[in-house]
Amino acid sequence: FFFDTNIFLNMLSTMTVSEDRIFVPDSLENWLVDRSGQCKSAEAIERAKSPNAGMNMQNLVTTMQTPGKIFEARCSQLRFQPDPSVMRILEKAECCGDVQQLDCSGMVLNIQSFKVLMELCAVLPRLQKLDFVRCHLKNEHVQLLVDMASEHPGLKCISLEGNRRVGFTAAPQLLGLLRENENVTQLG
Repeated sequence: FFFDTNIFLNMLSTMTVSEDRIFVPDSLENWLVDRSGQCKSAEAIERAKSPNAGMNMQNLVTTMQTPGKIFEARCSQLRFQPDPSVMRILEKAECCGDVQQLDCSGMVLNIQSFKVLMELCAVLPRLQKLDFVRCHLKNEHVQLLVDMASEHPGLKCISLEGNRRVGFTAAPQLLGLLRENENVTQLG
């Protein structure tokens, strides 16, 4: 999509930029046009690009059956390809209620895939064990894991052995997890 050049130049000062997004005031939405020249709001264009664009993880869980499809749809929303190794693990389960354990040992998980995986883990009701042995996790991964695990009611065991990139700064986060979620009884 693009802006009419004259209007864009005249009203550029009303737009703000934050990280990788441009916020367009409502007054400019009428001038937002797609490549065919038709006026569309940014929201309409976003909906056209992805049918699941407005859905959060909980909505995806209620509309889709398998964890693999949920993971794939969420990655699509965030505009990146789902990690094939994560997909192979998730495809084994027929529904979210089937997943009691996720063994991601040995996988190299980028932060985007890991974040979506943590969102999914948060809505897996019977999840009890997570294995992230030798996954090259970093402190950012651990923070996402702690955020999810501190509120997960069924999670009991988390294995993080062999992640040499996890620094000492992650120790207080992990100890805080053990205090916040008494169900987590094994943390390695």
